[in-house]
Amino acid sequence: VLSHIITSSKYSSCQEAVDKIDDDEELVNEMKHDISPFISNHESCIDLLLNTGNYNSGEFLMDHLLRNKIKFRDGLKKTVSKIEVTMKELYNKYRFDEEDFQVVSPVIQWAQSMNQVFIHLKFSHRHDSPGCPEVKNLNVDLAPHQLYLTAYCIQADIPIKFELNLPFFVEIAPEDSKHNQESNGRYIFSMAKSQTGMFWDRLVRDPSDYPKHTKTWLEMHEKYKSEIEKYIEDDEEEEYKKIMEDINKKKKK
Repeated sequence: VLSHIITSSKYSSCQEAVDKIDDDEELVNEMKHDISPFISNHESCIDLLLNTGNYNSGEFLMDHLLRNKIKFRDGLKKTVSKIEVTMKELYNKYRFDEEDFQVVSPVIQWAQSMNQVFIHLKFSHRHDSPGCPEVKNLNVDLAPHQLYLTAYCIQADIPIKFELNLPFFVEIAPEDSKHNQESNGRYIFSMAKSQTGMFWDRLVRDPSDYPKHTKTWLEMHEKYKSEIEKYIEDDEEEEYKKIMEDINKKKKK
């Protein structure tokens, strides 16, 4: 529609004009002089002007498009939505002081194979509550002897700091371990045991180290159930043999 317009502007595009003109009113004046560089790709130009805070020139351009019955509302809607999300994130980031945040331990489920330990973490204070969908400033420190994690969230207008400190029962191998953020406020850890083929009596060093809401990860437990049961049976059989050997030695004496 606009390809026939011959421009006398010193700028070849909206991007070039915005890069070289740092004043919103000067951009308006440039549009009054020659608007063609701004309408050749008008949706991108609107997005650029609004995202750089050039609201007056953005409004001037949209008025021109409206008068000339050029469609732009779909692009405008996407741009405004993006800006709203950015502003909301910025506001939530700085609206609270550190001491305003409630410190909460995320809920976890765990299971093991003979070579790995698995943790299913949800950013929530209860297993039956939804996880925080927008976790910010996530920090994961996975060391051989412990997992330390912090993350921030605003839920129902309540500032929450999730904090988890897990001293492991036995060391893991971080270099062979994986962890990934999942949807719906969840995080999955697949950690390699430093001593493979070893059954852990528990996840943490001491029973008192367990977070308040810790459960067995049933789905993963079932997956490796036969492997664990075989190890326990073999271990009990070996223990029985040792006991009988000790008894026989005592009899011979």
